Amino acid sequence: MLVALMYLYFPAGNTFDIQAFHNIPKIALTTQILLFIAFFLSFAVKVPMWPVHTGCRMPTWKHRPVVPWYWRRSP
Repeated sequence: MLVALMYLYFPAGNTFDIQAFHNIPKIALTTQILLFIAFFLSFAVKVPMWPVHTGCRMPTWKHRPVVPWYWRRSP
């Protein structure tokens, strides 16, 4: 994604403004396809990470938090 965004950054006038992206002159079809593949692959890698973090079970949250010894109350 970084490579695709940097490719769009320079023709847009050194800005990430969406309006400037729309004003970029015609980009070749081959370049458009490569940009699409770059964005598609970057999101295809990132999106599957979402279900990984939802797999935490409640019993794992019931453990006492680990705190430094000076925060604990004396018995």
